[in-house]
Amino acid sequence: MARWVLVLALIEEWWAPAQLVARWAPVQFELHCAVLGRCSFHGCFVSSCGNDEYIYIVDGLKVLIEYKRESLPLAVYTDSGYFNLECPEGLTLDNSALPSFKSQLRVNKVRFKHCPPPQSSYADVLERFNVVVLDSLVLTQAGNLTAIHFAQLQHLPRLELLTAALAPGALSALSQLRFLQLDRVRTAPSELRRLPASLETLSLTRMGMNVTAADLAALPRLADLLVRDSANVHVEAGGALRVLVLELPSALLVRELPPTLRKLMAAGWSETHPTPWLQCALKVLDLRDVAAEELPTGWLARCAALRSLHVITAARLSRLEPGVLRGAVLLRELRVVRTALQYLPPGLLDDVPQLKLLDLSSNHLLELPGILFAKTNSLESLNLSWNRFTQNVLSSLSTITSLVCLDLSYNNLNDFCSRKSKAVPGSSPLQYLKQLRSLKLANTSISMICRDWRENMTNLETIDLTHNLFEYITFADMQFYGRVDVDLQRNNVSTLHYTRHDYERAVSPHEPPLLTRLHLSSVLRCDCHVYWAARAFHERPAHAPLEPRCLGGGLLGSMLDALQCTGAPPGVSCDAPCACAWRPGNRTVLRVRCEAVGLRSVRVAVAAVRVPRGLTVDWELYLAHNHIDHVVLEDMPHNLTATRSPATATPPTHSPCSLDTACTHWWAPALGAAAALATLLLCALLFAALWRQPGLRLRLKVMRQRRGWLPELEDDARCFDVFVSFSHGDEQFVRSQLVARLESGPTPYRLCLHYRDWAPGGWIPAQIAASVRASRRTVAVVSEHFLRSSWARAEFQEAHALALRDARPRLVVVLMEEPSKLPLDDRLRRYLATNTYVRWGDPWFWEKLYLALPCGREPAPPSACSALSPATTDASGASPALSKSSVALNGDDSTLVPQTPARGSTSCSSALPVCNRLAVQIF
Repeated sequence: MARWVLVLALIEEWWAPAQLVARWAPVQFELHCAVLGRCSFHGCFVSSCGNDEYIYIVDGLKVLIEYKRESLPLAVYTDSGYFNLECPEGLTLDNSALPSFKSQLRVNKVRFKHCPPPQSSYADVLERFNVVVLDSLVLTQAGNLTAIHFAQLQHLPRLELLTAALAPGALSALSQLRFLQLDRVRTAPSELRRLPASLETLSLTRMGMNVTAADLAALPRLADLLVRDSANVHVEAGGALRVLVLELPSALLVRELPPTLRKLMAAGWSETHPTPWLQCALKVLDLRDVAAEELPTGWLARCAALRSLHVITAARLSRLEPGVLRGAVLLRELRVVRTALQYLPPGLLDDVPQLKLLDLSSNHLLELPGILFAKTNSLESLNLSWNRFTQNVLSSLSTITSLVCLDLSYNNLNDFCSRKSKAVPGSSPLQYLKQLRSLKLANTSISMICRDWRENMTNLETIDLTHNLFEYITFADMQFYGRVDVDLQRNNVSTLHYTRHDYERAVSPHEPPLLTRLHLSSVLRCDCHVYWAARAFHERPAHAPLEPRCLGGGLLGSMLDALQCTGAPPGVSCDAPCACAWRPGNRTVLRVRCEAVGLRSVRVAVAAVRVPRGLTVDWELYLAHNHIDHVVLEDMPHNLTATRSPATATPPTHSPCSLDTACTHWWAPALGAAAALATLLLCALLFAALWRQPGLRLRLKVMRQRRGWLPELEDDARCFDVFVSFSHGDEQFVRSQLVARLESGPTPYRLCLHYRDWAPGGWIPAQIAASVRASRRTVAVVSEHFLRSSWARAEFQEAHALALRDARPRLVVVLMEEPSKLPLDDRLRRYLATNTYVRWGDPWFWEKLYLALPCGREPAPPSACSALSPATTDASGASPALSKSSVALNGDDSTLVPQTPARGSTSCSSALPVCNRLAVQIF
C-alpha cells in the first residue's frame, strides 16, 4: 500500500505542472503568475506581476524580480532567458524570506543590481533561489568583493562587474572564466596578472590603468582586448592578441604590430604624420577620429593581408597620396567617410583590383578622376552620397559595369536624362550599369525617371527617389522591367498621368499587371488630368500593385465622377455670364453652368460658349434659378447629353413648341399617340392576367416600396429609427461618423446601439432579435471585422429575415470596401447581387443613406424606449429630412441629389424615377 501511495505522489508531482502549463499557456499574464515561485515564510507575498516583471513584498520592502524563460511551441522550455533581481535599500541576498522557484530555473543570464554582497558565495544565493546560471553573471554596484563570493562558481564562463571593488585574488576561483568585463571597478594594477589564465576576452572600461606586455603575457589565451577610457592610458599590444580595440582620447600605435594581431580599431588616433608599419598582419583596420592631415605613400606597404580599411571622421584629412594603398593587394572594403577631401588622386584604386565596396560618403568631393575606376573590375557597391558632385561625376561611373549598389543621394545632380540626349532619348549616363539592384538618388533635385532605369536595368529591385522635385508620374514611369519598389515619398506628386492609349493597355485583359510599386506620401490632385488613370483603376484596379489616393482620402478609382478641370478645354472659349468645366473621356464633356444669372433664353447660354468647327464635345447645361419660361429646340446644342433647369421664375406660359418653330407634320404626333395607346392597352391586358398571381403582387409591392412609388406605412410605434449592427473593430467609425451625423440636426434619428442600449446580463440572441424588431431600419456596417464576427452575422441574418417577413426593405448595408476586396460568404454575396447598398467613400454616401432611411423623429422620452434598456438616444442631434422638391437630375451622373430643406421641415420623400438623360426637365 505504501508503494502505491509513493507512485501516485510521484505521478501527481510530475503531472500537476504539465497540466498547469497546458491550461495557462495561451494566456501569458496568468502563465507567468502561475509558474512564479513560492515564498518561504509569511513575510513574503506577491504584490503584482505582468510583462515578465514581478513585485514581491519582503519584510515590508518592495522587491522587483524580472525573469523570462524562453519556450518553444507546445510549452517545451529551453535553457535560455534571464533572471534579474533589484534590491531596495535595506534588503540583502541573505534574507531567508526571499522567494524561490518551485522547479529549477535554468537561464543564460543572472543579474543582481544594488544588492550588497552576501556573507557566503553567490553560488549559495542562486541555490536558494533554485536558479542555475548557464552563461553570464552580472553584478551592478555590488560593493567589495572577495574570493569567498565567487567560490563554487568555477564553471562560470562570463562575468560582468559594474561599479564594484575587487580584493586581491578575488577571481582566482573562476578557473573556466572566458569573458570578463570590468567597468569602473577599483582594483590594484597588478591584479591584471592574477586574472584567470583561461580568459579569452577582456574588456576594461573606465578603469584608468595601463596595460603592459607583461600583463598580457600572464594571460596566454587572451585573444580580444577592449580598452575604453576617458583618460589617456598606455596600452601595449602583445601576447597572443588577435583583436585590439582602443577607444581613447589619444590613441598611439606602435610601428611594429604583433604578428598574431588580425583586427585593430583605434578611436581617437592622434598621429598627425603617420609612418608605414614595420610589421603588419592585419586583416581589418578601423581608424576613427583621425588627427592626420594626409596619408602617405606606402603607408600600408607591409599590410599585404589587409581586407578592410576604415578611416572615419578625419576633419583635417584633405589629401591622399597616389600610392597610399600600395601593398594592400587583397583589399576588398574601403571606407573614407566624413573627411575634408575635395579631390582624389587618379591612380588611387590601381593597387586594389579586388575592391568590392567603396564608401566615400560625407566628404567635400567635387569631382572624380576619369580613370579612377579603370582597374576596379570587381567593384559592387559604391557610396558617393553627401558630397558636392554635379552631373559631371556620372561620366566617371559609366565604366563600372559590375556595380550592384549605387548611392548618389544628397548631391546636386539635377535631371540627367534629358530628352535631348545624344544617345537613346530619355536615357542617362547610367544606362550601361545593367547589374544594378539598388539605386539611391534621394535629394538630388531630379524630377523625371530615366528610360534606361526602366528598360536596361533588368536586375533593379529598389530605387530611392525621395526628397526630390517630382510633380507628376506617367504610365510609362511605371513600366519597369521587373518587380521594383520606387520610393517617391517626400515629393510633391500631384498628378498620375495616363493617356487614352495607356488606359486601353492598363484595362486590357491581355496585358500583364504592372510589377512596379510606387510609394507616395503625398495625395493626388484629382482633376481632369488624372481621368484616364482613375478610369483604369476603376475598371481594373489590379493592373498596378498600389492604388494612389486623392486629396479627400478616397482611392483614385472611386473618384471618377468627380474629376473635372475649371475652365474650358483647349480650343474652346467660355464667356460671361456662364462658367465652364470639362473632363476628358471617349468624348470631351463640357459642363456649362449658367445658374442664377438672370437668363430668359437658352440661346444666351449656348452663345456664351464657342466650340471650333471640327471639335466634338458633349454638353451638360445647368440653367437652374433663371427666368426661362420656354425652350426653343433649335437653341439647344446638337450633342446635349443632359440639362438641369429647375426652379424657373415664372410658370411656363408658352407651348413647348415655340412660335419660332414650325409645327409641321401634324399626323406624326397622332400616329405616335395611337401606337402608344395600343401598347398601353396590350400591357394593361398582360398586367391584368398576371395580377391574379399572389406571388407577383408581393414582388410588385416590394419593388414599389423600394422605388418610393408606394407610400411607406408608418412605424412610429417602434422605439428606434435605426439599429446599427457593427463589429467591435469598427466602433470608432460608428461613433465618429454614423452616430455623430445621424444623431444631429433638427430631426434626430433614434439610434439603437448595443454598447449603449442593451440591458446588461441579457441573453445576446434575444437582445439582437429585440433590437431588430424595435427599429424601423437596420444599418449593417460590413467590413472584414464584421465578417469575422459571429454575432454581427447573426444580427444581419435577423434583419434580413425580418425584411423578408415584412416584404419591406428594412435592411441597409454599408460596405467599408469594394465587395471584391471583402471575404463575403455565399449568403451575403447573393444578397448584394440582388439588392443595392451604400459604400463608404462614395461622394454621395450621406445622401444615399438618408434616402434609404425613414424620416427622423423628435427624441423619445426616456420611458418610451425601455424595451432594451433604460438608455435613450441623445436629444441633442437630428438628421436632415428630404423633400420631394429637393431632388433633381444632376448632369450625366443620373443621380438623384438631395438638398437639405429649410429648418423645421419634417417631410421625407422617396426617390423619384430618373429621367431620360436626353430630356430637358423644367420644374
